[in-house]
Amino acid sequence: MERLQASDIAFAFQISDLRHVHVGFKALEAAHGLRLAQPLRGVSSIGTTRFSKHSPELDRNQYTPGYSPQDRFSGHFGFGLKYEEVHLEFFARLFAATGPEPPVSRSCRSAGFSSACGRRQNGAAACR
Repeated sequence: MERLQASDIAFAFQISDLRHVHVGFKALEAAHGLRLAQPLRGVSSIGTTRFSKHSPELDRNQYTPGYSPQDRFSGHFGFGLKYEEVHLEFFARLFAATGPEPPVSRSCRSAGFSSACGRRQNGAAACR
């Protein structure tokens, strides 16, 4: 049996880290450098298998590559709306950081955000 070298082990850890890429709200939190008073309770990632681990402090969900959102604001935001818990402080800090950029995915519009102005209008989307 061949013995593994330290460099082989380090490479294996790098590969395994690539398989567990954060998606959804956690990806947006990291991309925009948000600092929350209450951390996000749910953390989603993309991996090789589907599983969930729940504890009183954290819900960790791993999804298969078929769940991967598009790597842009609307993709991660839509993924978070579909599969993660609502976190109002996160929304407030995210939209304060991004400015008037509106979310544009169908999930965002169905949540009542206007693709024209990025804010709620009478609980329904107001698309132009």
